Amino acid sequence: MGTWMGFFRSSSSFIWRVFRRAWSAIVLWLLNLSEIYSRFIAKWIGPDWKNFLDPYVAKASKATPYVIGIIIIVAVLYTFYEVDREVHRNPKIGKSLKQFYSRSGEMLKRTISNNGELIVLQKDAATWRAEAEAWVRDNMEPASLERFQLFRHRLPYNHGSTLNDAHQVLLNGISIYRENIQALIEHDEWK
Repeated sequence: MGTWMGFFRSSSSFIWRVFRRAWSAIVLWLLNLSEIYSRFIAKWIGPDWKNFLDPYVAKASKATPYVIGIIIIVAVLYTFYEVDREVHRNPKIGKSLKQFYSRSGEMLKRTISNNGELIVLQKDAATWRAEAEAWVRDNMEPASLERFQLFRHRLPYNHGSTLNDAHQVLLNGISIYRENIQALIEHDEWK
């Protein structure tokens, strides 16, 4: 039952997308330009204009089914392209983001016992953030970069034992950027 429901939901979504793009073809089909011309316009214009316009209206009415077909074909093809793009996302994006995510986890778990180790962690965190930001800028949409750079000040996380306040602030910063990467990984619209 679930498979059939998924099929009907997917196919109805596909048909709705095609319909949204091909509405002009349906309007052309419903209007039937030659019928409108012969019923309304031809009666109002004089015989000189009628004789002048008749061949063009005849050509337009013969071409209307082809125009409708072309509009529908383009709508179907573009919708197939759009669906294929949604289904086959670039696996490189998820894999690279997950690598940045795991590197941040390693930095959060690193035990620090003196200021020398804290300085090394600060350098590693700055390098990690710069590399992640450059990668997002080069491989994703501008909105994704804005999402990564979003730095919301929150209540401090409790990371267990920290060396000092600077260590706590650093870990909180890493955690916030790690959450931003997690959001980019989890939500397909950012890819």
